[in-house]
Amino acid sequence: MAPTPIKTIATLALSLLAAACTPFKPSGEFSDIRGRVVSLHYNAPLANATLSIPSLSTSVKTDEKGEFYLNGLPTEWLDADITHQSHMALKRQIKVEPYGTKYLEIWMDTTAPAKTDILFEREYDIWKTDKYGMKQVNLTGSQTRRLYRTYPVWTPKKDKIGYIAFDSSTKMTVQDGVWTMSADGTMPRQITSVNESGRLYYLDWSADGNQFAFMLQDRIFVYNQQLGTLKGLNNLMARAATLGTFNMNPSWTPDGRQLVFTNHTSSISANFRADPNQRQVFIMDREGGDHRVLTRDGDNYGAIVSHNGKKIAYISTITGQPEIYIMDINGTNPRQVTYLRSQRLENLRWTQDDQTLLFNSDYMQKYKSYQSQETWMVEQDGRNLHMLTNDGIHPDG
Repeated sequence: MAPTPIKTIATLALSLLAAACTPFKPSGEFSDIRGRVVSLHYNAPLANATLSIPSLSTSVKTDEKGEFYLNGLPTEWLDADITHQSHMALKRQIKVEPYGTKYLEIWMDTTAPAKTDILFEREYDIWKTDKYGMKQVNLTGSQTRRLYRTYPVWTPKKDKIGYIAFDSSTKMTVQDGVWTMSADGTMPRQITSVNESGRLYYLDWSADGNQFAFMLQDRIFVYNQQLGTLKGLNNLMARAATLGTFNMNPSWTPDGRQLVFTNHTSSISANFRADPNQRQVFIMDREGGDHRVLTRDGDNYGAIVSHNGKKIAYISTITGQPEIYIMDINGTNPRQVTYLRSQRLENLRWTQDDQTLLFNSDYMQKYKSYQSQETWMVEQDGRNLHMLTNDGIHPDG
């Protein structure tokens, strides 16, 4: 017997109720975000702040702990508005990630930030923001889309920005290389190119503003602007089994005479043993000679020299997971800074006052990613850990 209309309506209502009570499971097309809003003015979580997604006509208010949660969002870039009756309104671009929950930490204040001097990269554009990520400015959004821009770094005076640019096509072009521009994103100018195949990455600008160190595949290059010379400091790793090791991620000492770098073991025997200590921090002269090891225990990488030349910050897995450490410039007195227990930690940089460290990490995230997409800050004594911005990589301060 066919059900009566009343029974049909009741059955439909029960089905909808059951669907509403079923926990949402993130997929490849729809996922969720969670997080909290914090007041810099009160230095406390901010209740009753509103995070809205205008394109989806959806919004949520923070609870008494400043926390919020939105599910069923399409896994794409979304523009979000964050408002509160007593704080300055914010706008934020968010990439909803598939198959997991994305965590956001958003800071608000009652007044606009005074300084925007932290650089980062988002979707191959270079951005600038303050130390809590409140005022974010796209410096290269109006420039040609044919070039991808990455690894931004400040000059010591913060009057210019160096970065790596490459053509958005798969082919290497004469535009691939190191570029500079003014602090406001104007007057882009190419400094040098490399006539070898492969992508450039990891740029470091010397304190005197004259030398650039960068990577091409597995090879360190140094460009001297005054002399107009470009030199590769180690051989191409064409035969990893015979070469055994290669060097990467160079960082200048303030006098421009030495480079701290990571030596990476990549021999077949080491890989066969699953050697957990494949990377160590070294120092060498700017000609690529006089190598001296600075770390020995654990897997150590991503070293960056402080602007005063007294300290080296680096990442170590000696405790089992990557954490930030600081040691003296000669490799002595190492001490642990963070206790994140995250899976990924990379792109470490000092701010110019040498008081805080910038880095990318998947800390607090519940989605899988092959690259850490969130930028965090922490003071060198481990205090004041906070997310500077979501979906921003390669920071420099």
